[in-house]
Amino acid sequence: MDIIITGKNMEVSDYLKGLVNKKVGKLKKYFKPDTPEYVTLNIEKSRHIAEITIPFDGIVMRGEEMSTDMYASIDGGLKKIEHQIMKHRTKLERRLDKDAF
Repeated sequence: MDIIITGKNMEVSDYLKGLVNKKVGKLKKYFKPDTPEYVTLNIEKSRHIAEITIPFDGIVMRGEEMSTDMYASIDGGLKKIEHQIMKHRTKLERRLDKDAF
């Protein structure tokens, strides 16, 4: 899994890169090994924005969170992505169960 981290209006520190790699790396169990994950960290005035985008199998999952703390923004964006993953898995399971009958 390739995690591509970019920063807008900010310099992404090594500590922040390591934190993002650790947290986003936990999602690798849901995707193929060659799936790219794009993380964009942005600061606008007092807002810290984290955007996480994962394109796979014709679907794009995207989670964006905005707060006054970058770490909270990263956690919120990951929470949204995890919710989308569970929703998509449930949808696929229902479709497969429906086709089985």
